[in-house]
Amino acid sequence: MDFDLGRLSEYWDRMREEMDRLQQSLKEKTVEAVSGPVSVSANGHQEVVSVSLSQGYAEDRARLEASIKEAVNAALLRARQLVAEEMGRALGGDLGFLKERFIREP
Repeated sequence: MDFDLGRLSEYWDRMREEMDRLQQSLKEKTVEAVSGPVSVSANGHQEVVSVSLSQGYAEDRARLEASIKEAVNAALLRARQLVAEEMGRALGGDLGFLKERFIREP
């Protein structure tokens, strides 16, 4: 078997371009989590993009803070899951493709 360095270089250039596109796409995608009266949205860069409270919410401050914390953590978890799903799609879900792309049989 011969290792084809030229094909490897071309592949990594394409992968870098795909990862750049994926990063931009993830910034534009959002997920949402709700905890009690609190709703939090986060993007694929794991940035909180919005926090909202349902109208008429007049409970004590400690409960409100706990709800915000739970909603933020849930939104960030969903953002990480989104990143994992998108990366899996971008990589074809299997890394076994490396052998067929870069190693030529004599």
